[in-house]
Amino acid sequence: MLPLSLAVAASSAYPPICPPVTITRADLGEEDGPDFPYPSESLTDGGLFDNLGFEQFLRNKAHDPDTPTDLVLSDAGAAFRWRTQESFWWIIRRALRATDILTKRVADQTLQISKGLQSSFRIAHIRIDEQIDDRPLGRLPIVLQKRLPRVRTDMDIFSSLEISLLERHAYGVCEVIFPKNGLEMPPTEYQMDPAPSASLSEWISQTARVLDRSARRRYSLVNFKDGAFYGLLVWCFVLLLAAISPLLITTIQIKLLRSQLADATQAYRASQAAADAANADKAAAIARAQELEQQLRDREKNPMK
Repeated sequence: MLPLSLAVAASSAYPPICPPVTITRADLGEEDGPDFPYPSESLTDGGLFDNLGFEQFLRNKAHDPDTPTDLVLSDAGAAFRWRTQESFWWIIRRALRATDILTKRVADQTLQISKGLQSSFRIAHIRIDEQIDDRPLGRLPIVLQKRLPRVRTDMDIFSSLEISLLERHAYGVCEVIFPKNGLEMPPTEYQMDPAPSASLSEWISQTARVLDRSARRRYSLVNFKDGAFYGLLVWCFVLLLAAISPLLITTIQIKLLRSQLADATQAYRASQAAADAANADKAAAIARAQELEQQLRDREKNPMK
C-alpha cells in the first residue's frame, strides 16, 4: 500500500521547482507484471498531463463499458492572468510562467473535449471561480466568492476559516451546476458554519481581508509544525559544518602551533637561564682557581714570608 504522504508528495512535485518522486514495486507491494512493468517509475504533478483527470476517465470507459457515465470535474484553477507588463527576466519566474501556459493549454483542451461529449456523459464542471446567487441561506456573499479563486494553492497550510470558505463555496456551486447537467446532489453531513457573532457586514469585511491576505504567498523557512523543516535544518547544519570545517581545522592548527611555540620558547628560556647560571658558576670557579694558583706562586717565591 502506497503511503498517503508519498502520494501527496508525488502530486505536489511541480516542475521546474520540485523533482519527480520515484516509486518502486516494493512501495506498492507489487511483483513483476503488466500492472507495474518497470522496476521503478517517477511521478510528478498530474497537471502536466491532465489537470482535471478527464483523460483517465476516458481510458477507463474505453476498457470497461460499465464505468459510470457521471463525471464531476473539480477545477480549482484560478483565472489565467496575462501579465503583459511583466518581463519575466528571472529564469525561475520565466520557467514557472512557461509551465503555467502549458498547463492552461492542457486544461482548455480537456474542457473542450468534455463539452463535445456532453451527449454521451453527464459531466459537471465545478469551477472555483464560478459565481452563484448568494441569496440562498448558507452561500457565500459575492464579494467573498470573487476572492476565493485568488487563494494561494502552492505548498502552504490553509487555516480553518480558509478551508470552511472553500467547502461552503464548493457545495454551493454543486447545488447550482449538478441539476443543469442532470446530476443529483448527493446527501451530505456537511454543516455550515454557525452564524457569526458579529454583524454580517462586519464579518464579511473581516473575512474579505483574510482572503486578501490568503492571495499572497507566504515564504518561510521556519515551520515547527512541518517535519520537513527539521530535515532541512539538519541539511543546513551539515552544509554549514562542511563549509566552515576547513576554517575550524586551520584555526585549531594555528592554536596548536602557537601553544607549541610558547612551550618551545619557555623551554629555551629555561635552558638559557640554566646555561647562564652554569656559565656564572664556571667563571667563579675559574677565578677562584686562578686566585689560588697566584697565591701558590707567591708562596713558592717567598717561602719565609
